Amino acid sequence: MISGTSKSPDLVKISRLHFNAQLTNGNFWHQTSLQPFTCSVTLKTDFFKASETDDLRYSLNYATISNNILSVFRNSDEVYGSIESIAHRIAESVFSDESNGRSAEISVSSEKSDIRCDSIDLSISRYRKDDSTNELIAPSLDKFTFKGLNLFTIIGVYTFERYNRQSVVLNLSVHYNTNKDKLKFSQLTETVSSYVESTQFKTVEALAGNVASLVLQEFEFIETADVEVVKLNAIIFADGVGVATSKLRNQLQRSKIVVNPTKSEFSTLPNLNKETSFEGHPNIEDHRVFIAFGTNEGDYLENIEKAIIELDKRGCKVEKTSSLYESAPMYHLDQARFQNGVFQISTKLSPRDLLKTLKEIEYGELKRVKHFDNGPRTIDLDILLYDDLIHDEPDLKIPHVSLIERNFVLYPLCDLLPPTAIHPVTAEPFHQHLKKLSAHDTSIQADDGLVNIIPIPSITNRKADIRIDTIGNKLTKSLVMAVLNVTPDSFSDGGLHNTNESIISVYYEMVHSGVDIIDIGGVSTRPGAAAPSEEEELSRVIPAIQLIRNHEKENNLQPQVISVDTFRSQVALKSLESGANIVNDISGGRFDEQIFDVVAKFGAPYMVGHTRGENMTDMHTHTKYKHTQKIGEVEFWQSSPLIDTIGREIAESIQLATRKGVKRWQLIVDPGLGFAKTVEQNISLIRNLPNLAKYGVDADGDYQSLHRVPFLLGPSRKRFIGVITGEELPRSVGTCAAVMSCIGFGGHLIRVHDFKAVKVTCGMADAIYKGLIQS
Repeated sequence: MISGTSKSPDLVKISRLHFNAQLTNGNFWHQTSLQPFTCSVTLKTDFFKASETDDLRYSLNYATISNNILSVFRNSDEVYGSIESIAHRIAESVFSDESNGRSAEISVSSEKSDIRCDSIDLSISRYRKDDSTNELIAPSLDKFTFKGLNLFTIIGVYTFERYNRQSVVLNLSVHYNTNKDKLKFSQLTETVSSYVESTQFKTVEALAGNVASLVLQEFEFIETADVEVVKLNAIIFADGVGVATSKLRNQLQRSKIVVNPTKSEFSTLPNLNKETSFEGHPNIEDHRVFIAFGTNEGDYLENIEKAIIELDKRGCKVEKTSSLYESAPMYHLDQARFQNGVFQISTKLSPRDLLKTLKEIEYGELKRVKHFDNGPRTIDLDILLYDDLIHDEPDLKIPHVSLIERNFVLYPLCDLLPPTAIHPVTAEPFHQHLKKLSAHDTSIQADDGLVNIIPIPSITNRKADIRIDTIGNKLTKSLVMAVLNVTPDSFSDGGLHNTNESIISVYYEMVHSGVDIIDIGGVSTRPGAAAPSEEEELSRVIPAIQLIRNHEKENNLQPQVISVDTFRSQVALKSLESGANIVNDISGGRFDEQIFDVVAKFGAPYMVGHTRGENMTDMHTHTKYKHTQKIGEVEFWQSSPLIDTIGREIAESIQLATRKGVKRWQLIVDPGLGFAKTVEQNISLIRNLPNLAKYGVDADGDYQSLHRVPFLLGPSRKRFIGVITGEELPRSVGTCAAVMSCIGFGGHLIRVHDFKAVKVTCGMADAIYKGLIQS
């Protein structure tokens, strides 16, 4: 007698028996159709006697079993409502003969029932309760397996993977009790396919785990979900790489339930399960948005300032601005160069309402006329980032799809974002994208000739604006700021320019020598010098500025750029009103914070100086630089206690200035050679200018950096030169040597007394370090 219990040690197998059956209500086409199937049967038995005697009486007749199965479907008009019904019918056929034993595993496979899969397999295990009944018992859960579900989705961390869908193959198995419910497999494959092709996961682990959670969530009768995900093209020399995971229903509660994505006004693609729908950000909240702007028609500064005003009127407060960059046009080269930058704004507007607002400003207020795509425009305003939102509609894509391939967008954006800021789609830091763009020259512009622009609003001719290459392309010459002191006690030229004749005389010398800026000062900034009263300073500076401006007007001369060397807000105010263009503040607002309000009001370039102490008399007592990082701060590109402390203190001044409304494009940094620094510290400062220029700090989400801000250096006649060289005043040779080093290590503007000699020195330095030979 043959034993047919589940404990039988031996197996008899029938593999891939082919037959046709009519299936309805479960197939992809939702109609009755004759389809090809295969089935495999494994019977548990004990064939000890058959193996010992080689007697057919003790052998299972697999030919008979196969014929019995085929006869069920041959020439049959029976219609099956599910694959489960087909499997149950095969089980009944197998157990119709008691000699076939009591236990069997049956699988039914179809390669045609679902258009998405290579095949669908149902595996069931059944045994007969006893010889007196035909009742079949399921000792374990039944299993549906979906093989080769070929889908296209965004998956991976590389930039090209974030912007191009790629092929993935899913193999999915689910375990459930077929007596409880019938699985509509086309519904399951539709659910999984729609989900996968609407996601943007970075890792296959996340995709596999979330698909398993989704299946358990959407089909409550399924107890276990096994998911395998294979990326076919991840490795060139492999057919595919992937992961597999298994999830039980009791694990679903500790997994974050995945919401199946739906299309709505602000629906977005899930990204590592992070909420990216605008519906999670009600309009009562302020949103941080980055807006790129570009202009090349009319007065660019007037266009930009008007855009800021109009944004503010419409509930979009400009919190910070990037530096301003001039770039070559792209696509259509026969047009003027562009001025580009980025605004960081706060707004309660939704992305869609914000887009509408930007278009109203472009076409309504600034009268933009679109001649053709990528053509000239008074202003162009584009949403780059909106919080961490990912938004994908034909007319509104956030993040902006082109931002990582345009250097005139990435440079200003990275002025405002810390190196830790991650692109929501590519999962790569923005600064890393910029590094790649710069290294591989993948920009779609005509050239990489970006230069910083420091606008001078008080001069209507925009050609007079200061242009400085801070990126390192060596495109612009070093600028010379010539000192014109109208003080009786300056350390090297006090009392030399105390008459109108002497002022006009030196003015002409400066103009003929080709200096770029004339720096007029009424306070001696030598260490330990006592400052005159505000009234005294005004009485020195204002007449000198007015004298030069009147002389230029009377003689029809081209106005020269004039800066006022002062740390007092009222002196800065009166000087700008009298015709000065720039404020040169050696204290960086430390001595009078109201100077920021004046600079913001006029939009004037502002030279942020570095010194320490409360006034000019005690700076020499503050030369100990012990760097301590503050709570809530994250510093980047740290170098040494000296450089990091100088960097942080300048960044603090910039932070205060920007909070008062000063734009980043107004700033020029002066690290303060000779101010609160020893001889050794001054030398170290010059040598470490490249490190200082990289310094950045993120203080509770407010990022400030010195990167790509122009640097002004003032080594002229300073004491540390005399200590090193033994030169007495005017220390011209040592000054020229220091100037060469300042330019070689990255300085952009040089403030000097001996402007004629230094002008020549700068020409040599530019030829040596930049390859710029001036005719």
